[in-house]
Amino acid sequence: VVGVMEAVHSWWTVWGEGEATSSEHRIDVRFSPLVIHTNRNWKTAHSASTTRTNATFHVAVDGTEASSEVGLPPFKPGIYEGTAEDCRDLSIRFAYHFSFLLGTRVLASGTTSACRETLNLAQKGGDGGGVLAIEPASERERILVTALRALDGCAASGRHPNAALALVETAILRCLSRAMGTPVPSLLDVCGGHQGPVRCFYTVGMAADRNLLAEDVRYGSGN
Repeated sequence: VVGVMEAVHSWWTVWGEGEATSSEHRIDVRFSPLVIHTNRNWKTAHSASTTRTNATFHVAVDGTEASSEVGLPPFKPGIYEGTAEDCRDLSIRFAYHFSFLLGTRVLASGTTSACRETLNLAQKGGDGGGVLAIEPASERERILVTALRALDGCAASGRHPNAALALVETAILRCLSRAMGTPVPSLLDVCGGHQGPVRCFYTVGMAADRNLLAEDVRYGSGN
């Protein structure tokens, strides 16, 4: 939707590492706002609306791709603290920190002009050190592990809400899962993780009277 906020696209062409130094690899990441128009007015104790802006994040390395989406209710301090603007801000800082970790391996790179104008290069987190249950075996997998390290560095700054961090992390983990051919729960050594569809729930907002509340429940159960 024009006028909401600009998407952020960053890309890199990099050399491989170690024995793969002669190989070239293409990396793309993209944040996009997702405006949702609800069929019914969504009302809570602090807001009522028929639109909201979620966020999506896409990761691609050498043709292996994955995406994620995060639901973002209207902002409420201490409860709903993540916004699409927060997700966009993280995507910009993640791209910068990822470039920092890739270092001299980068042959070429690019990003939206808005990123270059907005980013404060002085605000950079440390290098994170998350642990996976399976060691990366290919250059594509190692690149995605580097992306996780870059995200850990952003998280270490303490300035990004969990909703934004979860958006980027989910896309990277899904892409790594596909690259390795390993389900995400196994990748993280999580016991009892779901391998198939996960049951979802429909939350009913506050209503003016019990009849409208009952109608919302019927709508949710039927859809």
